[in-house]
Amino acid sequence: MLAYHDRSDGGLFATVTEMAFAGHCGVDIVLDAKRGPALAQLFSEELGAVIQVREADEPRVRQHIREAQPYSARVAHRQAGRIA
Repeated sequence: MLAYHDRSDGGLFATVTEMAFAGHCGVDIVLDAKRGPALAQLFSEELGAVIQVREADEPRVRQHIREAQPYSARVAHRQAGRIA
């Protein structure tokens, strides 16, 4: 795990953008339309967390999450390159 961030204070948008600022990178946020309106998904301050893992580690991390059985979804993809 490269990074962990609680999303209950500020919502998903604040969480992902703070992680992007810290990593000096851009992100593409991907939301599941079945989970409701985009604004509600981005700004609701529900209990939850966002983790960042290496792409090569994602299958193993997903397996651990499936075994624990919480709801999970891939919500952002790091953009290539570095923002100065």
